[in-house]
Amino acid sequence: MIKPRGEPDSELLPAVAWERALRDAVAPDGWLPHVVETTPSTQDIAWELSRTAPAQRLMVVAKRQTAGRGRLGRAWVDERDKGLAATFVIPVADAEPGLLPLAAGLAAADACDAILRRGGCMIRWPNDVVEGAGDRPRKLAGVLIERRDDVFLIGIGINVLHTPADFPEALSPHATSLVQLAQAGAEQPRVDPRRLTTAISLALALHARLRQPGDVIAQAWKRRDVLRGREATFVCDGVERRGVVEAVDPAAAIVLRTGDGSLITLPAATTSLVHHAPALLRARRAAAHSHPESNAATNAR
Repeated sequence: MIKPRGEPDSELLPAVAWERALRDAVAPDGWLPHVVETTPSTQDIAWELSRTAPAQRLMVVAKRQTAGRGRLGRAWVDERDKGLAATFVIPVADAEPGLLPLAAGLAAADACDAILRRGGCMIRWPNDVVEGAGDRPRKLAGVLIERRDDVFLIGIGINVLHTPADFPEALSPHATSLVQLAQAGAEQPRVDPRRLTTAISLALALHARLRQPGDVIAQAWKRRDVLRGREATFVCDGVERRGVVEAVDPAAAIVLRTGDGSLITLPAATTSLVHHAPALLRARRAAAHSHPESNAATNAR
């Protein structure tokens, strides 16, 4: 967003000022915001707060998250205080479990599109928002949903202010941020992403998506899906599978057509997408021919 002259940069404001701005913007939609300067995980703070505010929709934001986690126990990297880390708490009675991951992913993509003032953010199963539908789309955001007792915790992380140097070396070719995409869109009106405005956009987008019927959510998700029709590698129960993605049911299964033309179905709950750099993939394939036992995936998310 373009900051009006004389308005303080929201990145310099304390957590209490962020919380006040969020309350003004998202309370009408039913979110009760809580902002902290630093936390290991917004998921854990959100869970603790939910125990004292039953049946309340909460929004927890951290200006710095030191031990974020992703799907299947993996880590969400945010080492530079430049990402948005947020968790939304929804009572189980208010949500349909099968639709929640779809709505959350769409909301993250909607928020990124709104900040960038253009469309194009896509979804890569199971929980990645990516920059577009190219051959090697870079990750912009991720979603983690957990159920604890009678609430769902919807964790969403968005890369906002990162430059390529802010990511770990191994991750940099595969990740991007709102700032990087804004700078790349020279033909577009100038935008200046900030984490506070991104948090507001995210809360508004999630509220809107949660109000939509299931068929609308499912169709919107399919329009943003980048995997269908593409060749991809997955690991399920320790076995690597590669083929053309014929169908993706985000909450149930992935259907692959393998090299011999057969169809296999991989359960979504225990399957991970494998991200290979081309050189690494060639080396792993060569090793698999000479040492079949070495064919376990080492780069799954």
